[in-house]
Amino acid sequence: MKKFRKKIFRYSTIQAIIVSISVAYLFVVKITSSWKHENTDIISKSWTGEEPVIVAFWHNRLLLMPFCWKSKSPFHMLISKHSDGNIISNIINFFGISSIRGSSSSGGSMAIRKLLEVIKSSSSVGITPDGPRGPLFKANKGSITLSQLSGVKIIPVSASVSRKKTINTWDKLVFPLPFSKGICIWGEPIIIPRHLKENEKLTYIQNLENSLNNLISKTEKHLDRSETK
Repeated sequence: MKKFRKKIFRYSTIQAIIVSISVAYLFVVKITSSWKHENTDIISKSWTGEEPVIVAFWHNRLLLMPFCWKSKSPFHMLISKHSDGNIISNIINFFGISSIRGSSSSGGSMAIRKLLEVIKSSSSVGITPDGPRGPLFKANKGSITLSQLSGVKIIPVSASVSRKKTINTWDKLVFPLPFSKGICIWGEPIIIPRHLKENEKLTYIQNLENSLNNLISKTEKHLDRSETK
């Protein structure tokens, strides 16, 4: 069944249909749900275009990011070159988010160059440290390397919704449902020194991983509290 699904997803017509349905659906989710945002002072300069940053979030929160980026300021996400990446890329484009295609395992160096160009133009970028194929909630060194090369800080973020479906994919993709309560929490910036030895990167990778996992815990606890009120 999985092989059949992958084969079907390669057809552009099928992809276009999925994108159209998904965009319409997420628009319904947007207008029927209420969202709360915490620690927005951390990201406010990026929303006004004053300060480009690297926004880091776990891969399974990808569909929630259009609800977190409360700005028309340019924002680019790194999306895989796979067929499902085509679908995700076209969906987020409808919400004003551009995509850069590539990954750490395929086209990585080219993607890094494109991301650096975008940051140089004062645009922020979004990266999933556990993408494109996991392991789930385990950060790779991509965002650390990008921060090191660009000189901009990493801002971790996570989001959760009260009503959702968890898709049976490697990342357990969170699919929001209408009439949800949503919460988006921005974490403290992570500043990466320009000059780092490879073994020193491990400390920053672990810090990023811990921050993102703590943010997931905070968003879930926030929703639990709101449901009991």
